Amino acid sequence: MTNEENVSENNDLESSSKIIKNLVHDLVDQIAYSTEESQSDQKQEEIPVQAPSVTTRNENNYYSVKWINFHHQKIPIILQNINGPCPLISICNVLLLRDQIHLSQNIEIISNESLVQKLADALFNIFVPRLQQTASNAGINYEQNVNDALSIFDKLQYGLDVNVKFSGCSDFEYTKEMDIFDLFSINLYHGWLIDPQQKELFQSLADKSYNQLVEISVSNDSENNHEKTVMKLLAEDFLKSTASQLTFYGLSSLYSSLKPHELAIFFRNNHFSTIYRHPENKCLYTLVTDNGYLNHKEIVWETLDGIEGAGNFCDSNFKLIDGEPKVQQPQSQSNNDYLLALSLQQQEEQQQQRQQSLPRSSSERSSNRQQSPKKKDKGCILM
Repeated sequence: MTNEENVSENNDLESSSKIIKNLVHDLVDQIAYSTEESQSDQKQEEIPVQAPSVTTRNENNYYSVKWINFHHQKIPIILQNINGPCPLISICNVLLLRDQIHLSQNIEIISNESLVQKLADALFNIFVPRLQQTASNAGINYEQNVNDALSIFDKLQYGLDVNVKFSGCSDFEYTKEMDIFDLFSINLYHGWLIDPQQKELFQSLADKSYNQLVEISVSNDSENNHEKTVMKLLAEDFLKSTASQLTFYGLSSLYSSLKPHELAIFFRNNHFSTIYRHPENKCLYTLVTDNGYLNHKEIVWETLDGIEGAGNFCDSNFKLIDGEPKVQQPQSQSNNDYLLALSLQQQEEQQQQRQQSLPRSSSERSSNRQQSPKKKDKGCILM
């Protein structure tokens, strides 16, 4: 390559980098403006003289920060308020635990705008090396790629529409929003799988998505079609009997899929959690991000070792905690999401029963869950 070509390529790289920086700044400015607009639409309240706590601020715009120990390092994690944007929080927590984004020492509160800025900066740091490696490929439109990626950030504040597929724990229906996980090299998992040993169920439904199963279960086209009638009943029974959205086969697949020391995101009951597989004991843990446990410094992780109910609380060293702590809110967010999903499902079932009499699964679950997790006698299950 000649000197002139080197100079030209470097200029192109510098130009692309500037474009990315401008896009990042534009995105953050746009989010900041939308936040101000949202706040200005609310009724004016008296402004406290001292800095307000998270509970007195707009809880959609500010989050508590909890400092934990992770592999001998002091790491901040973001806690979730009620109805908080769990996709944004879970991604940030994975990057924080990976030491890919950082917060100021001893910070206790962070704004939504600051979180998005952190993600945007991290994305910039990811894209520049890629530009350097492939800058000679003229066919790649870097500006468009980055612009598409940044456009997803705004949706992270309000949640993502995720449609699981029952064929594998990393299988989801593709949408552009799913690219955000690939951009940060974060694996997204779920455990709502059909066991291949359930041959009839597996052959009929394993290749379907959740949305397709719902359509099948509420369809009236099966009245004169035996095959569709069977599939409808199978879909209804599966949705009822797996209301926790986690099966034994799915849990086993999670153990097989997550690599030791892997930090990923676990999707269940419309909730995104940070999940981790311990490199020594091989167990799975989810990060405790409920805001009610802010002052429980000893509570950091929760075991994922069963398909119903909550697991065991663990400290930063992944040691089980004795006793049952008192939380500062009625239920954890994951429990609320579970109850909401189950309530909607039950409403749907009642509507179906009005239309026609259908057999009910004997394994239908109760919608009542404990308000706070209780310690179980067993530890992590190795699959």
